[in-house]
Amino acid sequence: MKRDMTDPKNIREEDLNDINKKLNAPEIDEKPPGDIPQKALDDSRRVKVLSPGMLVFKRFMRSKLAIAGSIILIFMFSFAFLGGLFSPYRQEEVFHKYDQMELDFAQATVRTEYSSITLDSEIAVDSTVKASLNTVIKSMTELEVTKNLTDKNGSDYILTKNNPRVYSLEKIEYNPIATYAVMTHAYSFLDSQYDEQPFKDAVDALNPSSIPESTPKYLTYGGSNFKVSRVLKTVTIAKATDPMLALYTTTYVFDTYDESNDFDNMFKYQALLSTSNASEFLIGEIEYITIASEDISGLYTIYRVEDPPVVEETEEGDEEETGEEDPYYGVPLYNMSNFVVRRYTGEDTLPINYKLQLQDFVAGMEASSSQRGEFTFVEETEQGDITNIFKVERRIDNYVIRNNRTTFLIDIYGKPSAQHLLGTDSNGMDVITRMMYGGRISLLIGFIVIFIETILGVIMGGIAGYFGKWVDNIIMRIVDIFNCIPFLPIMIILGSVFDKLQLDSYQRIMWLMILMGVLGWSGIARLVRGQILSLREQEFMLAAEASGISAKRRIFRHLVPNVMPQLIVNATMGLGGIIITESTLSFLGLGAKYPLATWGSMINSVSDASALVNYTYIWIPVGVLICLTVIAFNFVGDGLRDAFDPKMKR
Repeated sequence: MKRDMTDPKNIREEDLNDINKKLNAPEIDEKPPGDIPQKALDDSRRVKVLSPGMLVFKRFMRSKLAIAGSIILIFMFSFAFLGGLFSPYRQEEVFHKYDQMELDFAQATVRTEYSSITLDSEIAVDSTVKASLNTVIKSMTELEVTKNLTDKNGSDYILTKNNPRVYSLEKIEYNPIATYAVMTHAYSFLDSQYDEQPFKDAVDALNPSSIPESTPKYLTYGGSNFKVSRVLKTVTIAKATDPMLALYTTTYVFDTYDESNDFDNMFKYQALLSTSNASEFLIGEIEYITIASEDISGLYTIYRVEDPPVVEETEEGDEEETGEEDPYYGVPLYNMSNFVVRRYTGEDTLPINYKLQLQDFVAGMEASSSQRGEFTFVEETEQGDITNIFKVERRIDNYVIRNNRTTFLIDIYGKPSAQHLLGTDSNGMDVITRMMYGGRISLLIGFIVIFIETILGVIMGGIAGYFGKWVDNIIMRIVDIFNCIPFLPIMIILGSVFDKLQLDSYQRIMWLMILMGVLGWSGIARLVRGQILSLREQEFMLAAEASGISAKRRIFRHLVPNVMPQLIVNATMGLGGIIITESTLSFLGLGAKYPLATWGSMINSVSDASALVNYTYIWIPVGVLICLTVIAFNFVGDGLRDAFDPKMKR
């Protein structure tokens, strides 16, 4: 409702002041030289009251460094949080390329160790016997043709040298036919056929009572073999069965001409036996022959013998061969030799003509005592012939074959290009995209850690400063304990625990933020405590206490807001330190793990000396971002400190 100014009761003191100003204004507001009007100092048109926030803002804007820091931070946040929206790549996207590389293609060796091949799976051969065959063969002299072996169960074996390339192992089983009592010298026959005096005399000649338990004796009688063994006071006489062919062992390997060839082990055994005299051998009704190579020593080829080619007479009277042109009138099935060629992965998938050419080349290297060499191999494909050059290098007893091949590789440490402005990192990922996403994590970690530190510090410092006495004493001792905790060793230990628990990247970051916040609140608590100790005795706090406001409300509604300027300045200046700390932890491998990126982990990928020199386009931009961000937070913190200072003159 509008006041009636004609009534003296409605006129207030401020109205009289305004009227007085207006009446006296013409006398005071005289035009100075230059016709510039001048207002009185208490003129209502001149006095403007600014809010505290606007005063802080104006003071902040006076600092050029603070403005520069703000601009840098705006750019950093835009780069980190908006840049990823415009990047065509994902942060975990791996890029590949085709490149020519000299790779290990195959390896070859002259085999000297014997390998056992089972011929009859129903005949059990003790594993210790199989394992000892190489040693036994090497211990045999050139004149030795057979060797007797015994396993731990007492079974006997005969190892026979068929030819220098193959040995066969036959197992002999014994069936008990009689027992002999050492104390009574009495025989007890299970087979009455041998219950005769001549047989007993033959056994007595071995003096069975003195036979060692671990060393049986052997007897031949009537064309049969017998084993006499003793256990305690009983001697057992057992008759040997006919030897059973169990396996063969050889240094030779078989390379097939046709992948459809699937001959059994007995076929290969017969082929190895036939290498002695290039004789033919039959498997079923099919005839085969083994022929030694004239060019390569130790190489044999197995042919299936067929009818000789038909010779026909042409119209001109000449003879013309038709049918197979092989000089041995057969189809080649396998090559046999002790020269083993495998891909470097261990797979036996190389074509046989490649193996033959390599074996011939290696034979030439050995003849000339060469350690290195090159040979050319023409590979026939559906698209045509492809010529490949292979490098052969001798390494002790092996030959390593290498060649240049087009390989689909991860594009690690790719140079800057139009597709990747800052190249790719050690994982083949785009560096600038990783910088954007890594900036998000680094900045978020800084803000969340500062938030946790501030909340804990305000609560603990506020309680300590307000209540004082023994409460203050206890909380300050807790602060001292946290100040004494060695931060870096604790983080290294916890990093090992995280690795043991195999936490994923997001869980590691969450725990990292919590731990950094919990370990870093003590400084803020001391700051808040000191400020509240000086504020709690002032008049406004005494009035608040007299009005009956609760302690919680007095602390967080009256005291803490008065400390807020110092908290803002402290938090802003502390953000840079936290980003440096997080980058250090990530650099040491204690922060975020692959595939997530932080600025510290990106520098860690080029931490060795050669990488620092060769891949400056990775770590220098990331280092510049870290430096600019930390400096910008410090500039803004300095600006806020000056802006909140009530004694600031400018």
